[in-house]
This record gives sequence, structure tokens and C-alpha cells, in this order.
Amino acid sequence: MDILFFILPLYLFHQLMLVSAGRDFYKILKVPRSASVDQIKKAYRMLAKELHPDKQNNDPLAEEKFQDLGAAYEVLSDEEKRKIYDRYGEEGLKDSGGGDSGSFSSFFGDFFQSNRQHEEATLRGADVVMDLWVTLEEVYSGSFVEVKRIKSSYKQTSGTRKCNCRHEMRTEQLGAGRFQMFQVKVCDECPNVMLVQETRSLEVEIEVGVDEGQIQTFPGEGEPHIEGEPGDLKFVIKIEKHPIFERRGLDLYTNVTISLEDALKGFKMEITHLDGHKVEVVREKITWPGARIRKKNEGLPSHSNNDERGILYITVDIEFPRGELTPEQKEVVGTVLKQDSLQSKVSRYRLLPSRMKKSMNSPCKHIGKNRRTLSKTLNSVVYAVIFPNNAKAREVHARYVRCIQCKTRLNALMCACCQCSTFACLTHIHDHLATKEHLFAVSVETGFIYCYQCGDFVYDREMEDARRDAENGCRRSLNLSTRSIWYPGAAVVDVCHDDPARMVRFSRSSIRGLRGLVNLGNTCFMNCIIQAIVHTPHLKDYFLTDQHHCASSSLYSKSQCLMCELANTFQEFYKGDVTPYKPNRFLNLVWTHARHLAGYEQQDAHEFFIAALDVLHRHSGSSSLPSLPNECNCIIDWIFTGKLQSDLTCSICGCVSTTVDPFWDISLDVAQEVLRSPSSSSGSPQQITLEDCLHRYIMPEHLGSSAKTKCARCETYEESTKQLTLKTLPMVACFHLKRFEHSRKDRKKMDTKIKYPQFIDMTPFTASFRERSTGAPESKTSIVTDLLTTNRNKYELFAVVNHLGTMESGHYTCYIRHQRNQWFQCDDQKVTKVPTERVLSSQGYLLFYHKCHADYY
Repeated sequence: MDILFFILPLYLFHQLMLVSAGRDFYKILKVPRSASVDQIKKAYRMLAKELHPDKQNNDPLAEEKFQDLGAAYEVLSDEEKRKIYDRYGEEGLKDSGGGDSGSFSSFFGDFFQSNRQHEEATLRGADVVMDLWVTLEEVYSGSFVEVKRIKSSYKQTSGTRKCNCRHEMRTEQLGAGRFQMFQVKVCDECPNVMLVQETRSLEVEIEVGVDEGQIQTFPGEGEPHIEGEPGDLKFVIKIEKHPIFERRGLDLYTNVTISLEDALKGFKMEITHLDGHKVEVVREKITWPGARIRKKNEGLPSHSNNDERGILYITVDIEFPRGELTPEQKEVVGTVLKQDSLQSKVSRYRLLPSRMKKSMNSPCKHIGKNRRTLSKTLNSVVYAVIFPNNAKAREVHARYVRCIQCKTRLNALMCACCQCSTFACLTHIHDHLATKEHLFAVSVETGFIYCYQCGDFVYDREMEDARRDAENGCRRSLNLSTRSIWYPGAAVVDVCHDDPARMVRFSRSSIRGLRGLVNLGNTCFMNCIIQAIVHTPHLKDYFLTDQHHCASSSLYSKSQCLMCELANTFQEFYKGDVTPYKPNRFLNLVWTHARHLAGYEQQDAHEFFIAALDVLHRHSGSSSLPSLPNECNCIIDWIFTGKLQSDLTCSICGCVSTTVDPFWDISLDVAQEVLRSPSSSSGSPQQITLEDCLHRYIMPEHLGSSAKTKCARCETYEESTKQLTLKTLPMVACFHLKRFEHSRKDRKKMDTKIKYPQFIDMTPFTASFRERSTGAPESKTSIVTDLLTTNRNKYELFAVVNHLGTMESGHYTCYIRHQRNQWFQCDDQKVTKVPTERVLSSQGYLLFYHKCHADYY
């Protein structure tokens, strides 16, 4: 007892001395004294994110707290320093140089990268990018990976060196009134350095649920620069293929094999998960081959929220017995399977594996009875008439495709009988089929099959594959990209079959897809563009059918992908929530990838639209065909990109030089002094239409003597005439009415009233139409082709962006078309229904039209 009274005051005195001798590093890191190194590292990283001065702008002690945190980590993560600290406190570390947090920015990675941006002008060495392969177990539980590498760096040596050498002019007096100027080489005396190789050990934290392609940046660990700072070392996370589990987002997939007996009687088993815990699988009913069992919250944890987990999908395979059954056993099995209580289950078991095939077979029973004959006839018609792949076949198409009764060629529903060589529009082909007792016709425009007895166009998987092969053969002969079709996989079919509630049918009066957007501070311009993009018909089909697959690379991670964020925005709009949505992440990503738009000042909606399309194009995994290296086949270019043809005609010899450039929008002048209605011969003012602006856009312009161009035929610089026409029309046409005028003296907004229609035919503004109108020789093929494609050049209005106010202070609103022909005004978070007349009478700044006839299937 006496000894205890002696030791206890001594222990308390020792702890008091430690506190008085410096900071309590364990308390700063919020870990016990028995904490392991991994616990200390995790605690440091979590607190560093929380206490970083960039996130604690209102705390005057933020910088001091952060320095204390760095000092605590440096000491407690080092075994030797930690021993000294535990025994003598912080005072005992003064001789060993502990407590400096500067060396830990490399541990924390790219979180501190912003601290380097203030020295953008400093010369830097090259960045080093390396792939870091990790296991799925490390992604599931989180881990630290130690990486050792040999790093080049410059070390100071004795002496000096000459650097920053330059030439300077010197003046020397040679005598009375005589001077001479000469050039001399001048160098600065700099410390001498030499390149050495060092072995560096870095610890990379694999965060829980990290995505593949995510980049961990270690500032200053890249290649050195003799005049400046070293570059950065970037680790790109790559996930190794797992032998048991497959990752798809947050969900995990695996397979188990059970016996036939277990499949019929039910079974109970355990699966060892990635972290070693057991997942119990119990099934008490009959299991069919390919059945999928879902275990909620057994998938991967979310990177952003570790409490959120995906689903573990377990697909069941059945192993059948290898031996032969005796006659008695066969009789028993037959008796069991013929029971009424089991017969329905056996039938369902037989249908389930072919569920996907059943969903894609033809609903028309008449095709099945006549498949062989129809397939043979259809192939000849498709290749010879509908999708001709040579000049002779195109001539046949131009000469013979007309209705046998009304003689029209302009009907988009022109059909051909599959049992004779009769062409007729849909109305008259129906009469022909009834009179001749023929069953099938095929659309000359699309290749789809019309069944007389069903009274409608019908679908058949086998016929569709043949039709698509013929179409792609025709497109390849014209150097066009081929088309593909999306078939739902077994997983999608399973979800639709097992959970019908996930399938939503929209009624004409449904408001699903309408949602206001919160103004984040002068962001009405962005809200209008998001509304227009979300209500673009073809883009909506693309994202709501889950066609986007992230193409993240070493340049940006999946979390930085604007296409992924747009896909999420579509989900937010169409999930049925009517509360205003806050597009803060969309805005942040545009700021990140288009820095000229960063900031909360008012921006131009047109400029934001072009910048957003550019970022979406770069993030859409754009690629080109081998035969057309300059043609991008990404969804953004497929919908929004057209081709503008510019013709320069020499005024001397008439030689025409043609260039073709892509465009995303058409900017039209709206100034009164440059626009006059072509229909008006007098000078009296008339209302200007959108067609007037387009005619002015393609009007030939004489380039004067100050803008001479070199003629390829004359080989001299001559005056010329320039004319713009539309060579290829985009799926969605955006017209930008240039209402903002900037000059040296003034900035003003033009409120010219432009009348724009709900439907517009773009044929008069195309290059092919101009060639015909200027007297170019016409062939039957070209005339028929242009006539047949007239309907394809018709567009319908679906969104209008308006600017209210002046250039100094204004506000953007937009009108969008929803469902059939219902129009709504979107004013940030307020959405109201409006009549069509109000839309067409608005001023208009950006006009969005889409093709009435979609050139895809």
C-alpha cells in the first residue's frame, strides 16, 4: 500500500510534465495511445479534410489547428519519434526535428494540390503517371499500399554554375568623342547541382469503394526541373479481376452451383465475402437454372457514403447427376413431375431461360407460317430497292418507286409488296393486298414489314437482323457510319419480369420529366440550357435506356465526367419528384472543364450551351471510324453536329473552292438594317421571319479587294464571292439570334421581333437545293432522292430560350415542349403550363428544333 501511494503521485506528475512539455498529439488526432499505425493514418486523413484551411474560412485558428495536426501525424506515424514522444513529450523531439507538417502533403495526395496553383508561372518538371493495381478486397475494405520507386532529384554540390545566359549591349569609349557598342554574353552565378537517384517510399490509401480510373496525385514526386519545382506523381487506380466476384458499379455478381436435388427441395449455404464474413443464402422453393438471388446491402460500399452499399447478385447453376436412372427411378420422377401442383412450376421453369428470346420473337403468327418464303423474297427487295448498295440498284429505286395508283413519290410510307413487284403508298398497298390476297408488304423508306391480316407493321427478330445488315451494307458503300441496335440483356429482362413496378408507362397527361431548377446565384442561363438538353428527344432516349458507358481516362475520373452527371440529371427529372432540383454538381463540372465560365457573374446562355456541348463531347467516349478519321460517332455529334459548306467563286474564271466544316449552332443576324423580307419589293417595314434570317445567312457575299483569295486555277489573288449553305443537317438544329451587339463605342441589345414557326423546312437552305436552283444538271436519281428526303428536312420546335431585360441586367427563361404538344415555361424553379401561341409570340434568343423524321431505328 505504501508503494502504491508512492507510485501514483509519481505517475500523475509524469503525465502532467508531458502535457506541460508540449501538445497532446493523441488528443489532436483523436486516437487512443494504443492506436495502430493504420488507425493513425485514417484518423489523420479524415481530420485533414475536415480541418484544412480552405474549408475553414471562418475559423481564425484554422491554420494553427492544421499545423498541429500535421505535427501530430509526423510524430505518431514514425515509430522512433513516437517512442521519444511517449517518454519525454514534445520537448524531447526538439533535437530530432519533429513537428513539421510540411512533408505530409505527399501523403494526403491531390487534396493539397490547390496549394500549388498560386505558382503557375514557376517552371515544373514533367508529371509521372503510373497504373496502381489493387484487389477487389482492398476496394471493399480500404487499405494502404506501399509503393517504392527510384526518383530523380537535384542535389546541391560545391561550387557554382553559369545559368540564365543572355546577351547584353555594352558601350566602350575609345577616345575623345569616340564610342563603340558591342555585344557580350552575361551569365548568372547559380548554386551548382547534380542529378541523383533516390529510393522513395510512398503510401497510397485505397479508399473504401474507390472507382477504377480514379487518380491519386502526389505533388512534387514527379520528374525534377533544374530551374524550378518537380512535377507530380499520379497513380491511376486499376482493379484486378477477381476469381469469384465481378463488380458492376456498387453491385457485385457471383455464381454458385447446386445439385438437382437442392434445386427441387431447396437449399441453405454460405458464401465467403471479400472481407471474410459469411453471407447466408436460403431458398425453400424450386430453383431454376439461371435464377438470380439478391442480397441487399452486400455489395460494395459507396465511395462518397460508406453507409450506402450495393446489392450482391447470386446466379444459380444446377449440376445434374451423371449416372443413369433405373426404370423404377424414372417412373418415380415421372409420377412426381406429372402432379398438378408441380406441373405449372415445370412449365414456368422451361420458359424462364428463353424469356429474353420470347420477348424478342415476332408477335405476328403469320410470319412464322410463311417465314422461309418471306425471308427469301424480302432479301431481294431490301438489297435491290430499299437499301441499294450500287449505282444500278439506286437507278432502279429512282425509276420504279412510285405509287401504282396515285403516282406519288413523296409519301414517306411508300411500300412494296413482298409477293410481286407492286409499289404503292400505304393506303393503296392495303387495297392491293386485299385484292391479290397477298399477306405482306415492306416499307420502302425503313424496311419494316406490314402484315395485312394484323393490319399493322410487325416486328420479327430474324427479319430485323437481315434488314439491318442490308442497311449497314448500303451505308458502308456510301462511307457512312453503320447503325447498331440495343437488345435488353437477361438481367434487364429478369428485372422487368420480377418487378413490374419498375416499368412506368407515361400517359399523355403525365408531368413526369418536368422539374424546376434552383437558381444557385445568377445561374438562370444554365438552368435554361439544362432544361433544353433534358427535353431533347433523342438525348432523352439515349440516357433513359442506359446507353451511356463512362469513358473516364487518366485525364479525368468517373466522378469528374459531365456525361455521367447528365445521366444522373435525367434520372432526377424522370423519377417523379416535383421538388426543384439543385444542379450544383453540373455547374461545378462545367466550371472545372471550362474555366472561362467559372464564377457567379451572369453568363451568356449561348456561350454556356456551346461550352457544355464541348465538355459532353469530350466525355462521351468519342471515336471515329477507320475510313472516316475526321468523323466522330459519339451521341453528342450524332445529334447536334451538322456540316456547313463554304463556296468561294473566283470573279475572273469562275473556279469554285469548297470547304466543309462542322457546326453545333447557326448564328443569325437580327439587325433591322441588314434584314429585308424577300417577299417585300418596297422599302416598307414588314415583320421579319426566321426564314428571312436564313435566306440572309446563305446569300452570296462579295469579298472586296481587301479580302482577295488565291485562285487555284488563276494562281493569283483575285476578288471572289462567298456563299454558305448547309451540306448536312443535324438531328437537332439550334438557331442563335444575335441580339447582343458589341462595339468599341457601345453595347446594346437588339429587340427586333423575329417570327419563328412551329415547323420549318430546311430544304431551301441546303447545298443540294442550291445546286439545282443554279442550273446544275439533274439526273432522275438526284431528283427522286431529293423529293423522297423532303420530309427528312422538316423540323419541329421543342425549346425556346428568352432573355428579358438589358445587357447590364437581365434574366433568362425558357419554354419547353413536353409529351405531345404541351408547352411549359421554366423560370428557374417555377414551371407553368402555357399555350403554344404564347411561345411563338415570345422574343426568342435560342431556338431548338428537332427533325420530324428521325434517321435512325
